Amino acid sequence: QYIGHNYAPRATIDLSAYAFEQLGVRSILAFVSVGNEDSKRVLEKAGYSYIGEFPKDDKRVWKYQLLHPATIAA
Repeated sequence: QYIGHNYAPRATIDLSAYAFEQLGVRSILAFVSVGNEDSKRVLEKAGYSYIGEFPKDDKRVWKYQLLHPATIAA
């Protein structure tokens, strides 16, 4: 019922904007378990950039980053 309505990407975009605008965050990192294609798509739709695959605890994760727009323009 909720799949395919872009709720997760929209929420990710809104929360990221809040972190940048209200909390003064300059960069956001997100980690996704390797193989979690749905979460990967959410981050990519929200504008996050893939950094690479890394070990974290006892598994492998994909690392994504979103930079504050002012950081990119600088």
